[in-house]
Parts: sequence; C-alpha cells; structure tokens
Amino acid sequence: MPSLGERTSDIPLLVNELRARLRNELGLAIAFTEDAMHCLQHRHWEGNVRELANVIERLAVLYPGETISREQLPADLVPADGELPETSGNEDRAQLPQDGVDLKQRLFEVEKDLIEEALQRSDGVIARAARLLRIGRTTLTEKMRRHQVNTDQSQPLDDDGDNDDGT
Repeated sequence: MPSLGERTSDIPLLVNELRARLRNELGLAIAFTEDAMHCLQHRHWEGNVRELANVIERLAVLYPGETISREQLPADLVPADGELPETSGNEDRAQLPQDGVDLKQRLFEVEKDLIEEALQRSDGVIARAARLLRIGRTTLTEKMRRHQVNTDQSQPLDDDGDNDDGT
C-alpha cells in the first residue's frame, strides 16, 4: 500500500470518513473550507493515516461545530510562504477515475490501514486499539480476521483466525 503522501487524492475521502466517525461516536462535527482541505492535501504526511486522524480529531475538539479555515490549521500544515499551487477546485475532493473505482475495495483498504495504525499506536493491545477506533473489542477482533491483520504483523491470520504456524 503506498504511503498517504503518495495518495493525496485519498485525503478528502479519509477526512470525510474520519469526520463521520467523530460525529457518530463523539458528537463532534466539523467541516473544512476548500482552502483548508487543499492545505491538508498538499502537506507531506510522514505519519500516514494515523497522523491525519490525529490532526482531524484535534481540530474537532478545538473547534466543535465549526468550518475549519486555513487560519485555524496548525502552522505546520500551512506552507511557510502561504502559497499553494493553483487548483481547479476539484482537487479538494476524492476523484473518481475515468474507469470508476471499486468503492468497497477502497473502503476495505482504508479500514485496514486505520486498524493497523491503531494497533501500532497501541503497541498491539487490542482493547486499546479498539478504544482508539471507538469500536468494541470483539468488533475489532472480527475486523482483524476479515482483514487478516494480527497484532504480530509478521504472521497473517488464516481462515481459522490462527497464525499459519498453528498458534
């Protein structure tokens, strides 16, 4: 899976998914101006989805119910010279390729990325990862099986939910 920095067209889709989760699970609703979304898309994201999720959550806590503008973004998200490349306005949204997209597969990949990030951030502790994702522990365990994600990332789960070595 390419890094988030290599998939900037996915950032609006991810931001919308993260906003929906915050709204549904914590009652925190925020929106973004086109300019703010453009800043999010043009930042170099080294921390992948987890870094983006942390920024969105922090903004939702600081500015609940608001539309986030460029001025409200943390300074490291806005270019130092204040200038961004010109856009047609469409870069601020997820782009549908000419030949379409397998939405189910794309959402599957985003969910897997978030699960892996939560497990990494929680040092593999499923209960803590579930809290980060704001889902139940058993729900996370089922999603891990479906995505073949294990807390020991070196060995994927087989169909029985066991490691390939029988453990």
